[in-house]
Amino acid sequence: MITMTVETLTQTVVFVLSLLTVFGNLLILSFVIGWANEKTIKLRIISRYSLWLRKELALNSLLFAWLVALIATLSSLYFSEIAGWTPCKLCWFQRIFMYPLSIVLGVAHFRKDSRIKTYVVILALTGALDSAYHYALQRISILQAYSVCDATADCAVPYTLNFGYITVPFMALTAFSLVVLSLRSKA
Repeated sequence: MITMTVETLTQTVVFVLSLLTVFGNLLILSFVIGWANEKTIKLRIISRYSLWLRKELALNSLLFAWLVALIATLSSLYFSEIAGWTPCKLCWFQRIFMYPLSIVLGVAHFRKDSRIKTYVVILALTGALDSAYHYALQRISILQAYSVCDATADCAVPYTLNFGYITVPFMALTAFSLVVLSLRSKA
């Protein structure tokens, strides 16, 4: 029988989520490279890949965005309810913007209703701004003097740091960015 402590499980969850974040970062990077390629050098192989990626994402945008939001929501619940991590004020704002996305995008996907894209993008962009500010607080020491958090849950102290750059706010930033990119993609 295999037994696993909460700490070991949390390390595993964080590692898997960090890998998903790296994958998400690669997707975002491929979007940026594809966009830059279209505007500048127009390499044929990049153009074909970029067109394929945008086409697939446009066909499945609601499903992809919903899965990203659902994984982010369940992850944040795991961190606070099972791992025992106390969310800071900025984490709560990120949750306020992410949790409704997991519900609204799920309903929209099953109803095939793409009319909600504009509203979802506004929520996701606002959450991305909060996540970016939170990530900057953790990574840029001079900003820590301007933190809105208190000592019980300090926004500037990361619970985890993987691959030299991935913290929980960065995972959230990646998730919000993927939601925006998937819903704004056109074939």
